Amino acid sequence: MTNFDDLEPLAQSVLEGIITRFIHNPYAIIGYGEGGLAYQNMSLPPLSQALSQAQIRIKQRARLQNLTLIASYNVWRDMLKSGAFERIGRDVGDINVDIYISAQGVDIAIIESVLDSIISTLPTSVVSVYKNCRF
Repeated sequence: MTNFDDLEPLAQSVLEGIITRFIHNPYAIIGYGEGGLAYQNMSLPPLSQALSQAQIRIKQRARLQNLTLIASYNVWRDMLKSGAFERIGRDVGDINVDIYISAQGVDIAIIESVLDSIISTLPTSVVSVYKNCRF
């Protein structure tokens, strides 16, 4: 698990802005990276666990407004290969999905290809993508 205090000040600022928008919303799920994030006195689950939580809520017809997923390119690529987005995409309804991707040193065409694949699995959602985030 990544510790928030160990991140660079710029990364802390960016992440804090993202997290504080949704952290107290019971209808939002936030996932961070491969191992999660220790933030203040709570922890954010890793991307895979956040997707599983979203899938459970959707199948139970529980309310889900926003799914915020924050990770590096490598984590996104691995999640796409695992089929996690296809599983959630079959059941997803009208939720907002915010995708934050950090991809320093990765060709933009490769990033676009991965993002297109992810977005195509979430056909009825409103998907916002933020590329080349520094965290």
